[in-house]
Amino acid sequence: MALWEWDIDNDQVFFSTQLKKMLGYGPDEMPPTIETWRDNIHPDGLDFVMEALNQHLIGHRSQYEQEYRLRNRNREYLWMHDKGKICERDDAGNPKIVVGMARNIHKTKVLEQPLENLASEDFLTKLPNRRSGEYKAKDLLKPVRSNNRSVLQ
Repeated sequence: MALWEWDIDNDQVFFSTQLKKMLGYGPDEMPPTIETWRDNIHPDGLDFVMEALNQHLIGHRSQYEQEYRLRNRNREYLWMHDKGKICERDDAGNPKIVVGMARNIHKTKVLEQPLENLASEDFLTKLPNRRSGEYKAKDLLKPVRSNNRSVLQ
């Protein structure tokens, strides 16, 4: 597990030695800015990660927590589990300091993928099974439900 601390006012991020080491960097190789982190998030997850962080910063979530892929020094993506929380606010109640911890979950994610495939497809035909169909139907119905429209409209 590795720690980080974001000083929002000064736009400075402290990355612990453990975090730098986890990503393959030396002690002075990661500039202490939020961009250092944000620019290395995999593009497929960037919007979700930033939305989760913003939801916490504006008070819609009690903490920030997300799983995503983060590029390491070798330009390979590692799965990370990241969580943080505002620990200091200014006089107006705006977030000032956010602290958190990141954990490398890459090995777990790599092991999960074949199991998810087995759980979502028929062993003999390799076609999607009932479970997979139910998930797909739920995904297709999400926009309808979020707009408060009837499925039959």
